[in-house]
Amino acid sequence: MQEIVKQKHPFQRMKASRSLALEFFGENKYKRYFIEKVTERQETIALYRCGQLIDFCRGPHVLNTGVV
Repeated sequence: MQEIVKQKHPFQRMKASRSLALEFFGENKYKRYFIEKVTERQETIALYRCGQLIDFCRGPHVLNTGVV
């Protein structure tokens, strides 16, 4: 964890359409539920990326892992 903090990996905000998000998280029933039920009135969904991890987040909270 200390190495990740030292590397200061940035958190990158992305937007995705509901249909793209459903396709991207297609194998995860919990994330599909979130997209289908919780965000049903939204045209786009905010996603954040840090390295290979991409997930939902209202963010922003910190700019990079160096702040953690």
